[in-house]
Amino acid sequence: MYHSLCQRLAAQDYLVFNVNYRLAPHYFYAQQIQDISLAIHWIMQNCMEHQGNRNCLFLAGDSSGANLITTYATAISHPYLRNAFNLRLGIDAEQIKGLLSIFGIFDLAEGLFSFKPIARRFNEIFLGSTEDNYDELVELASPLRHLHTQLPPLFIAAGEVDLLFSQSVLLAQQLKTLQHEYVTCFFSKEQYPDAHFIFFSFLQKAYAQEILKEMSLFLHFFSKP
Repeated sequence: MYHSLCQRLAAQDYLVFNVNYRLAPHYFYAQQIQDISLAIHWIMQNCMEHQGNRNCLFLAGDSSGANLITTYATAISHPYLRNAFNLRLGIDAEQIKGLLSIFGIFDLAEGLFSFKPIARRFNEIFLGSTEDNYDELVELASPLRHLHTQLPPLFIAAGEVDLLFSQSVLLAQQLKTLQHEYVTCFFSKEQYPDAHFIFFSFLQKAYAQEILKEMSLFLHFFSKP
């Protein structure tokens, strides 16, 4: 699904790794965070063979992928989260130069996910939770609740017409409160009525082209010394 998008970034002389992870309902959120951690550990051990730079890493993801990279980056400098997910870290926070979040989800009790019982059932399947630990796991899987100033700069893209748009707005608001560096690429529903999730499947769309352009500017700016 991401092949064309990765090609476009690689064509700009970036070394791109397309990372996958195990999926619910057979595997749950903590295992997915561990998969991200293991993949990044492998990348750090092997990127120099492909002329990569270990000290200039960007993490990108859309929807649940945006959640995973934000949680991972938050956990690196957050002992409670790091221990809760039992992460094997092969990276320092300073080596991550930026996060690129596309149509992400950052709090599993806000917006679309505040409607019960459907959202609760979804979260139970996604998190592998029980009645006893549901609230705890929602807390762990909601990086919006754990943001701190040691995070790298964030690029946040979303369309107002998308059902998860409010999640990106909340993230930007929280980062502004922290006076933390971030860039938004938001699309109004009047000007971009087709700016839904899965933009990478429609890379010829105007809003997708705009995201790609802004992503490139973000990568270029924050990859420089």
